[in-house]
Amino acid sequence: MITDAQTDVRGRKVGDSLNDVFSPIRARGEDLYHDFQLYMFDLHNIDRMSLSEGKAEKVLEAKAALRDFDTENPDIRTDTAAQLHRLTEDPDIAALARERERLLRNLDKAEAIQDKPVFDYEFSAEDSRARAERLLAQHPEFAEYQAQVRKYIDNMMQYRVDSGLMTQENADFLKEFYPNYVPTMRVQDKDAAGRGRDLNAVRIGKTVGRAQGGTETHPPNLRSRFPSLSCRAPAGTGAFDGVCHSLLSFLRW
Repeated sequence: MITDAQTDVRGRKVGDSLNDVFSPIRARGEDLYHDFQLYMFDLHNIDRMSLSEGKAEKVLEAKAALRDFDTENPDIRTDTAAQLHRLTEDPDIAALARERERLLRNLDKAEAIQDKPVFDYEFSAEDSRARAERLLAQHPEFAEYQAQVRKYIDNMMQYRVDSGLMTQENADFLKEFYPNYVPTMRVQDKDAAGRGRDLNAVRIGKTVGRAQGGTETHPPNLRSRFPSLSCRAPAGTGAFDGVCHSLLSFLRW
């Protein structure tokens, strides 16, 4: 995954290693590497800061799907989640009970939708869109680089599904809402006066539902666990957390 080829759970090659993806970009200098990171985070910020635009429609769709299911399967409707889950133990109706659980999860996810900034709430989707377009105009090769990183992340997500760390349902949810997803970590960038600026975080554990913030920095032993790949923050960015470094953190979760 890091220095050798990217593989699936059976050890078959599915793509280039993390080194192979990032080395050509980093070789072009830290200024360009920094710009590429901004480009990737801006694409992600466009998605995250546009979530609320489609919330009402998604809530209505989720409610309609649940209502139609309950109309067709009145015996599966229960008062509590615990009662519904017990129905999944009945082989005669287990599939229907699991389907209603899925529809309820979809409704919960739709109702929980809200804009979630990568940078901060003052930096809008339009701000990121304008900067991403400007960076792409300056560096057309970013489109190819982005596609390579996107393939690596998609393969990595599929690995997590195939290895049981994530359900396919959650992976599909993440793909739908965050098509330009890159793993980000919140870091604290302090200026001389001690003031800090948070970069919002997406923490992915064994399940994916809502993005949640945190103030954790990278574990101190991260470099020792992956000594073959350096993910130093670009010059002049302080504690700016790079895409490459975030991917390493994602791999160890």
